[in-house]
Amino acid sequence: MEERGLVKLARRGDVGAFTELVERHERPMYATACSLLRSEWDAADAVQEAFTEAFEHLGDLRDPDRFRAWLSRIVINKCYQRYRDSARLYVVEELPDRPAPADPVSAEESFDLIRAVRKLDDDHRTTVALRYFCDLKIDEVADVLGCPVGTVKSRLNRALTKLHMTLGTGSAGSVRADVQEVAR
Repeated sequence: MEERGLVKLARRGDVGAFTELVERHERPMYATACSLLRSEWDAADAVQEAFTEAFEHLGDLRDPDRFRAWLSRIVINKCYQRYRDSARLYVVEELPDRPAPADPVSAEESFDLIRAVRKLDDDHRTTVALRYFCDLKIDEVADVLGCPVGTVKSRLNRALTKLHMTLGTGSAGSVRADVQEVAR
């Protein structure tokens, strides 16, 4: 079923429809939270809190077609709240248990890439997470961040260039492809 239909059913109280929405968006939201919080535990908690809040406030969503962007904003807000509340940084030496990514990006390269994304400044890291981990379109990223489309494009370009320089691999285009592969 298409997302719009699931959102409409979930708004009417269909828990199964909301569960389907959670299953569709859990991994990209978790990847976003991990890139923002640097702690798999805090990321998992933030995502769980975000889904709970989304369920409770689903009636506030004006446009069912914007569910993914709306949910992304909730996840980001939960991450920032968790970060402010804890006032602590974590360095995760291992990625959480999840299936190894398929080629062409090996598990080791995937780990290096996520580490590199985590080293980006907040604006660039958030923009990369929304664009590639949440798979939002550039205009949706701009809406979520409350900035112009040109700013999003600029941040993505700079972030990919920094990732390319940090990783010392291929081109910025190949880094983009690697980020997209890890996000899947």
